[in-house]
Amino acid sequence: MSAATLSAVRGDVDATAVEPSEPVRVSWRLSPSGSVAACTLVGADGVPVLEIRERAGSATHRRVVAVPSLSVQSQLLPHDDGSVLVCHHRRGAHLVESVTAAGETTHVATFVCQSVQLVRAGAAVLVLEGDGIRTHVHRLVPSGPEPVVTVDGRALGAVALDAAGERLVLNLMQGTRPSAAVEFDVATGASEPFFSVRPTSEDQVVDHVAGANLVVVSTTAWGNPRVGFGRPGQEPVRFPDGLSAGAVTHLGASRDGTRLAVSVEQGAVSSIRIVSTVSGDVTAPDLPPLVVLGRGHLGDDELVVPVATPDHAGTLLRVDLGDGSWELDDQTAAASVPVRITTLPGADGPIECVVVGDPETARTLAIALHGGPLDAWRAHHEPLLAGLVHAGVAVVAPNVRGSTGYGADHALAIRDQWGGPDLADVLAVSAVLRDLRGPDLPRPVVLGHSYGAWLAVLAAAAEPSAWSGCVSVSPFVSGRRVVDGGGPVAELARRLGGASGPDLTTVAHRITTPVLVLHGELDTVVPVAEAEHLAEVLDPDRSCLLRLDGCGHDVFTSPRRQDAIESIAAFCHHSSRRPQAVRTTTTTERR
Repeated sequence: MSAATLSAVRGDVDATAVEPSEPVRVSWRLSPSGSVAACTLVGADGVPVLEIRERAGSATHRRVVAVPSLSVQSQLLPHDDGSVLVCHHRRGAHLVESVTAAGETTHVATFVCQSVQLVRAGAAVLVLEGDGIRTHVHRLVPSGPEPVVTVDGRALGAVALDAAGERLVLNLMQGTRPSAAVEFDVATGASEPFFSVRPTSEDQVVDHVAGANLVVVSTTAWGNPRVGFGRPGQEPVRFPDGLSAGAVTHLGASRDGTRLAVSVEQGAVSSIRIVSTVSGDVTAPDLPPLVVLGRGHLGDDELVVPVATPDHAGTLLRVDLGDGSWELDDQTAAASVPVRITTLPGADGPIECVVVGDPETARTLAIALHGGPLDAWRAHHEPLLAGLVHAGVAVVAPNVRGSTGYGADHALAIRDQWGGPDLADVLAVSAVLRDLRGPDLPRPVVLGHSYGAWLAVLAAAAEPSAWSGCVSVSPFVSGRRVVDGGGPVAELARRLGGASGPDLTTVAHRITTPVLVLHGELDTVVPVAEAEHLAEVLDPDRSCLLRLDGCGHDVFTSPRRQDAIESIAAFCHHSSRRPQAVRTTTTTERR
């Protein structure tokens, strides 16, 4: 199938009149007082802009600022005066700029390196500049970046133990060690271990309340991430019993250090808990189904957290800590897309699935596989799923083994077994859905992004007769190539044993259904060359590669997301109209 053929298909399939994309808000960050929030807003035109929200009394004032080179990967760091630091990647360099409350943009610094992270540490703003071997820590001052310390390893974050930022704790990955917290004296350069539970666990310091000498930590020593707290020199770290279920993430601490707010990820939804650091008691506000999108702010009277819901692709939740009442900033919800959660049998136990549309009766059904692999489908407004269901494509999105939110055993089941337990679950879910739909409806299309794109092609090759088609968005060819490529996800792939997974070039000849491959030409996570390499081993009569200009890795928050979703919907409908007889021959023809 050529690109021209796909274009004709889009014109012929009326059901793919996808509604204009709803705004998507990502990269939420809050200022120190919580009065200013910033995010990247991607509207229907697909152009990212900076959105700044300032709270004054009970009113929220919203401003939108056009910032050149802003993308969904840009880092934001808002200040209480309404200005925002923005860090984005452009032409091989990381640019840090300041956007004032009036919308004026000023260059702050440029870093030519592998990675940059903006961190607020006490009153200071730090830049963690990484080259893959060492981390160079800079303090941003009016005259520009000021060197602070250089350390071996990759710093995942930093916390100041004093207001001036002279005593820093860096969460470091060194060698094969996942991460541990190390304290540095900036003046002398001396360092010493600060927090570590086990050599194999990810141990980090995530917050410090200077006035209360309270340190908040996170560890994976018992499987799921857990949050604890302690006072150095006064009391050891405690991990409340009420926070032992689900993956726990720190949201914020009160300024007197007596309360913490955390989110608990349990499957496809999140819940919020308030923890007393005095008694250890844990309480849960009565809130609607939601997914937490980032760190919040815990004030004296109010908790502010960026969230997504089935009707909002990103907004601010405000919880009154007195009476427990809550409100969302946005009064206008996205186009309603009913999202429900169901459980289907996997290969070795139940698999929770996010469902949109009616998979039992819809003529066209897609089984969608998320990226990661340490990620999960969540029960909120998702641009891809919403766009497909509006176009008449029902979607079942399973959180197969390898997904987060279901315990360490579930998430790490694919370690050294990429394309093993996860593929088995995909095939099991597909078999159940085919039985539910009966012989008169077409088989499902398997659809995936990134890791899910690789897994989708693997599924199409493993059971060619199980599918009507395959859609692979931003795929890689093999875990070995990811590890050897040394890109942003190479370390994750190495830790999860991705190099042992199958190579798609050795199995692609088994596929007997149409395959659509989409890839952003500006993808820095998985280069477009991976999709081109995959296309070379697919049957040219049954495959199509679409290169999306102006797009990075996350196609569905890019300027071309509308085109991408319409193309996918058209392909799904067209594939489902094909005769469903099982082919008895395969091709090894390569382009």
